[in-house]
Amino acid sequence: LLAQARKGDREALATLLNDHAQRLLASVRAELGERARQRLESQDVMQEVYLDVLRNIDSFVDRGADSFLAWLRRIAVNRICDVDRRHFRTQKRAGE
Repeated sequence: LLAQARKGDREALATLLNDHAQRLLASVRAELGERARQRLESQDVMQEVYLDVLRNIDSFVDRGADSFLAWLRRIAVNRICDVDRRHFRTQKRAGE
């Protein structure tokens, strides 16, 4: 599936993402802290991850079992951190 997805097969990519969706969603929910949950829904993070995967599937390096899921989780953590940074900067500026 991964090889097909890299060649642009959207159906293969959809199947691959669907195969990992439940574990990724559980990971996203665990990563979202109380602060982030006030501004961000788990499904929003999932959509961002899927868009990033669609844009960057060629950059994925297969390192064996569960490396694709680890890559998805890393993307999710990065998206969550982006929201935290944006929100923190906005709060800080508003306080100044």
